[in-house]
Amino acid sequence: MPRHLPHALYAPLAATISAFLLSAVIGVARGQDDASAPTLLGHLAFVEPAARRIAVLPQGEADLVDLLVADDGEVRQNDQKLTLSELVILVGRRVSVRYRIDNDRRVAQSVIVEPEG
Repeated sequence: MPRHLPHALYAPLAATISAFLLSAVIGVARGQDDASAPTLLGHLAFVEPAARRIAVLPQGEADLVDLLVADDGEVRQNDQKLTLSELVILVGRRVSVRYRIDNDRRVAQSVIVEPEG
């Protein structure tokens, strides 16, 4: 025989789920940068500044991951903001990339180049 929740729990549970879903939908609609966004760690394999495209070789993987860098995406090394053209000379360095999925494409919101050494 299936077990059911007591009726007294339905309203609070429904309200909690509704609030969670509403906040998620509002966050997506606003394009908020979510701390829970996927992060990719690996080595920068190539940079194509004109196409706003980068590729990263993830740690322990054999296949490259292609990403588009968002127009408002941030590229940094230490406290310095970099352009994609400046990123070209850092190919091979370790990076951390926070991205979102947009129409089956990975779009980088931030690219952080780890310090040398």
